[in-house]
Amino acid sequence: MAYDNKKVILYGIVGVLLALSIIIFLPTHTETHLSPSVNLQLLQGYGIQATKISETPTKITNMVLNIPLIEAKNQDDEWVQISTDEQRWDLWKEVEKTFEFNQSITDYSKIRFYIASGIDKSYVSLENGDILPLGVSSIPLEVNLQAPIIGDAERFELKLNLSQGTVANYILPNAQIEISTNKITGEILIQ
Repeated sequence: MAYDNKKVILYGIVGVLLALSIIIFLPTHTETHLSPSVNLQLLQGYGIQATKISETPTKITNMVLNIPLIEAKNQDDEWVQISTDEQRWDLWKEVEKTFEFNQSITDYSKIRFYIASGIDKSYVSLENGDILPLGVSSIPLEVNLQAPIIGDAERFELKLNLSQGTVANYILPNAQIEISTNKITGEILIQ
């Protein structure tokens, strides 16, 4: 079997040029950028856990929850709507939030509220000015009441308290992870 020297040299040159172009144009080190995000996990019967992931150590200045629906659990284990008025609660600014109701709500042991997600609904503001959508489960958050209310009145208030909680910071080579867990307690007050 005879080889044509010109073809061997030509194929060799093409092979070297192809290898050089792969080495030059194929990136060997790519940079990945992490978009900051904040998610809110609902811990049923306890409270919430917020997880922030970002490349830089920016602090949260506001965490606004949009609450379109609040329900209460009665003695028959049925959930009853007590408010369909849209409510807002900034967890970072208000450790205590009071919602007023004009209807009679008695004999309830639990409250649950739904949190709307999306940047135009529930969101987080960071100290650098960025506003991020708050990732929230569609499952409502259930809060045990400290003492069930028994009795009638014309006005009721639902008072929610956010406890101090715990915070953990993890610093990785290309990411900062902050996890905070807080207990939420609730009570219904008669006015």
